[in-house]
Amino acid sequence: MKNIVGIIISFTYIGVLMLSAKYFEKFDKEASRKFIHILLSNWWLIAMAFFDNIVFALIPPIAFVVINYISYKWGVIQVMERDEAKKDGLGTVYFAFSLIPLVVLSWGMTQNPLIGLVRIFHYGVWRRLCGNCRKSNQKQGIYSLWL
Repeated sequence: MKNIVGIIISFTYIGVLMLSAKYFEKFDKEASRKFIHILLSNWWLIAMAFFDNIVFALIPPIAFVVINYISYKWGVIQVMERDEAKKDGLGTVYFAFSLIPLVVLSWGMTQNPLIGLVRIFHYGVWRRLCGNCRKSNQKQGIYSLWL
């Protein structure tokens, strides 16, 4: 039962996140994408709290590979897609896909979801914030080798 609740909470959280990102879209399309990307990493905390079975833990990432591909192809979820001129390919699909081996490693091979937590927070939060810093520095003509 705990696993089913985890799936319901996962989809609800992601849905609310997408709706909330509409607020940031008013200011900047990239801000809404960063908002989604950073807060989506918190899904791992939901997964750790509710999933004790790898099959259930894999359902949200697999579902969002499909959902994100459909959105990429037909523009279903506009808040997370870039404008046509700036399209960067299948990044939203790859992000969801990257969770699949992470779930397999964390719930299947090692039985330790903390391993995935470290990786997803590094990728989802730290790299997104550094990406913003680097972009900001480039606009000012300042380049940083460590970013």
